[in-house]
Amino acid sequence: MLFIEFTVSYYNGCKDALLFSELDYYDAATINAQCQGICDQWDNLGTLTQKRRESLERVEKLWETIDQLYLEFAKRAAPFNNWMDGAMEDLQDMFIVHSIEEIQSLITAHDQFKATLPEADKERVAIMGIQNEILKIAQTYGIKIVGENPYTVLSPQDISNKWEAVKQLVPMRDQMLQEEVARQQSNERLRRQFGAQANIIGPWIQTKMEEISHVSIDIAGSLEEQMSNLKTYEQNIINYKSNIDKLEGDHQLSQESLIFDNKHTSYTMEHVRVGWEQLLTTIARTINEGENQILTRDAKGISQEQLNEFRASFNHFDRKRNGMMDPDDFRACLISMGYDLGEVEFARIMTLVDPNNTGVVTFQAFIDFMTRETAETDTAEQVMASFKILASDKLYITVEELRRELPPEQAEYCISRMTKYISDQQGKKITMDQSEKLDIYIAVDASGSTDERDFKNAKTTIKMLIEKISYYPVSPNYEILIFATDVTPIIQMRNFKLNKNETSLERVFEDLDKFTYDSRGGKTGTNIAKVYSVILESMIIDMYYNATAFSETHHIIILFTDGHANMGGNPKRKVDQIKYLVTKNDPNRENLDLYVFGVGDDVYQEYIKGLVSQKDQEKHFFKLLDLTKVQEMFDDMIVVKVKNYVLHPKYNIIAKQHMGIQEYYEFDVALIQLEKPVKMTTTVQPICIPCTRETNAALKLSESEGTCRKHGETVGATYMNKKGRVIQVGVISWGVTDICRGNSNRFTSVSDSRDYHSNLFSEKIRSFLKEHLENDNIGNPLTFL
Repeated sequence: MLFIEFTVSYYNGCKDALLFSELDYYDAATINAQCQGICDQWDNLGTLTQKRRESLERVEKLWETIDQLYLEFAKRAAPFNNWMDGAMEDLQDMFIVHSIEEIQSLITAHDQFKATLPEADKERVAIMGIQNEILKIAQTYGIKIVGENPYTVLSPQDISNKWEAVKQLVPMRDQMLQEEVARQQSNERLRRQFGAQANIIGPWIQTKMEEISHVSIDIAGSLEEQMSNLKTYEQNIINYKSNIDKLEGDHQLSQESLIFDNKHTSYTMEHVRVGWEQLLTTIARTINEGENQILTRDAKGISQEQLNEFRASFNHFDRKRNGMMDPDDFRACLISMGYDLGEVEFARIMTLVDPNNTGVVTFQAFIDFMTRETAETDTAEQVMASFKILASDKLYITVEELRRELPPEQAEYCISRMTKYISDQQGKKITMDQSEKLDIYIAVDASGSTDERDFKNAKTTIKMLIEKISYYPVSPNYEILIFATDVTPIIQMRNFKLNKNETSLERVFEDLDKFTYDSRGGKTGTNIAKVYSVILESMIIDMYYNATAFSETHHIIILFTDGHANMGGNPKRKVDQIKYLVTKNDPNRENLDLYVFGVGDDVYQEYIKGLVSQKDQEKHFFKLLDLTKVQEMFDDMIVVKVKNYVLHPKYNIIAKQHMGIQEYYEFDVALIQLEKPVKMTTTVQPICIPCTRETNAALKLSESEGTCRKHGETVGATYMNKKGRVIQVGVISWGVTDICRGNSNRFTSVSDSRDYHSNLFSEKIRSFLKEHLENDNIGNPLTFL
């Protein structure tokens, strides 16, 4: 508006000046001068306006250039930043290698990465150059840069900082790799050193075994000459012990360096140990047999010629030439000597010559039989053989079998004097201790050698075991694997520990149920070695995370399989590596237990023997025959440590058998003191003992009010709820109803919950409780009314 008014004024002024000039106005010169001034101002304004336009257009172009530079910076900075993030992650990544070849491959990859650094630096310089160009434009043209790059959150400082971090990590990675190279080179020297010795010792042991075998079956010369040769062999073997000790030292160094595989030899230390023990056993047994043969010869008047005849006959039927006859060879030998053998008679003879059921007949056993068979009376061994035949494939004879096979008088005599058979399905006790750390690894065979029913039974058993353990005040960690040709993890130990708060047993059970027998696809081989290898790797990773916690943890491995491995090699090597890894810091600490549950009808027990823990008085192999027996088996396996217990002195289950009552449950009450106090929780609470002042206090009863009857004496119940406190009023000996299941909201049992019940209010039971609880024999003292 002002510009328009100025233009009009300018136009009018010029018009007036023209009129004044035409009219010969006296002051026309002044008017013309004013008009000229206005014209000059107008021209100047036009010039300034043009310059302003040109200046704004230049600035606009500069900002367009800066904006393009911002966009270019963002486009190049983002992928470069991602590359640096990946590089930093790779440079800090932990690695576990087992050979020079593996570390060399890592070094090669690292060298390839370093070769990309110059190009990466060029890219960094180019990106920083873009930022410098922006600053240069701003400085040259006086442009004030306000705010950040609108196209990215990355700043030039971010790029510089990460680049410096990458440059610092590269030499650190170089050092780590070189240190690992040195370690692997040292390991390789140990491998070669061990392999060179093992490749000499292994064949030497085998050769000596063959030589001793040849001496023992040689009929040339007298027994005394054979004994002399054997003694020489024995001395040579003893002198060779130093080589075994040296190999043990190298093996120890290998184990300390976590060397588990050795491509330079097929002999492991376990193979050498077993071979060495077999060699010592063989030479000792052979010498002992020779001495026995001399004693037998002298005691029974057998000539050297007769012994040679026995030896010639034995050697003839010893087709394998190993100093032992198979049962079929032994049968053929007996038939050739005129024996008329039926199946029962031959079974009896085999129990005499092979009492330990080894499946072979030694020469000493053959001589003993040949001389013993001439006797006219049955020996104790023959009687025992008859009983074994009667028992068939069982380890016991039932009362019914004795009464069926023997005259009544003899049957009752045996029943009254023979020891009652106790099942050997009792294994190592898994201690449920609140303070103990417990890692449980479970692997299930889903290969083609097991059928779908066995696989489902194994999964059911796993859930029963885990559920059983959950009843106790412990919090174990689990790894569950299913294997055939490959291994499929249901839950891995590291993931279980990292997400323990989020990982519920119900979720684990759901994942276990999702894996069906057909989920393994066409890969149906049985690779037991691989599943132990996976467990070993899991343990190594766990140890790296926290070596102290690993050494303090009780490790349990439970394998469900039929033992018919057909790929992957012998798993015994991996089992030995697991044993060493767990016990290397404290060999005397028994914090590893290896169990195997045999599944299916055809279980290869001989193969499984090497996969379970071998401990005195403990059994670690179980045959999974009947799911109804699993709960009883777990009851035998799992235990809470007991410090002391007291039985009622009058409890005697057979007290009334003379009256025709086979089982008598009166006084079936005991007191048990745990080794450690139980931690009280929302689900574990104390229970009150009736007829005590302490129960009066719990129920807030005065001395006059507090009587046994007030505490809830009743008929049939086992516990009652009084004023929010639970009082034990009885003990069930046995029953047909599980009063615990489905009873979480009811604290008073009902009279039909038991079949035999001991009342704690009875005088004889109460006096027993008073005797031990009032005098503080077990636990804290109580004061009885």
